[in-house]
Amino acid sequence: MNTTKTKGQFILAIDQSTSATKVMLFDASANLVHRVSLSHRQYYPAEGFVEHDTEEIFANTVEGMTKVLQQKGLEAADLAVVSITNQRETSLIWDKTTGKPIANAAVWQCQRGKDYCKSLNEQSYGAKIREKTGLLIDPYFSASKLRWIINNVDGAKQKAKNGDLFLGTMDCWLLWKLTNGKVHATDFSNACRTMLFNINTLQWDEELISLFDLYPSGTRN
Repeated sequence: MNTTKTKGQFILAIDQSTSATKVMLFDASANLVHRVSLSHRQYYPAEGFVEHDTEEIFANTVEGMTKVLQQKGLEAADLAVVSITNQRETSLIWDKTTGKPIANAAVWQCQRGKDYCKSLNEQSYGAKIREKTGLLIDPYFSASKLRWIINNVDGAKQKAKNGDLFLGTMDCWLLWKLTNGKVHATDFSNACRTMLFNINTLQWDEELISLFDLYPSGTRN
């Protein structure tokens, strides 16, 4: 396959999945030119808990990007765009000043939020949440996992109230890191899986954010 360098003609795609981070290089005709895959550890600190070390994942992302370019003799200037796809419901909270996560990411399979989800169902929140988000109340989605982190990590509540924390799904974390903290953002396809996003207004829902103890004035910009 011809990989003759043409400035700004290559597409670099990051697939940050549950078991590994894959970095792929495509040419202008969408032909796969090269691929690197780096796996990361799975952590099971308690029954039903599944975690990832997001610092390890970011390091793997950078290593994968570097290898893909170096192994094909390319530079960043040869890229037209960098895209990210990810394990959507996996989420984390980090200190926006230090750039460090306050805990490992809670993976989509993690069941740490099941008791709170059960409580919400018992309080008949199901219809309201489904109307706003299109989702059933389930610990699979991000909100209850994020609530657990806020309520169980020492000092997290106060930091959130002070506006010192960011939260996000894995795409948001990688984007923030790759832009040196300049961009804290996600897209609709990830936002709608958090159980915090109103699919009717296409906005973060203040009522839901408060319901999950996530302090909207502090955790979003």
